Amino acid sequence: MAEAKGIFEVKGWEEETYEALPNGGKLSEAKVTQHFSGDII
Repeated sequence: MAEAKGIFEVKGWEEETYEALPNGGKLSEAKVTQHFSGDII
């Protein structure tokens, strides 16, 4: 069986709340940018 190794790095995280909930929670949209380096098999 082939084995691959790699790393994911979070390069950016932009979060915007579009609704605050009465119990203190929130609904948000997150735009996340990742970078992968390593093997692809």
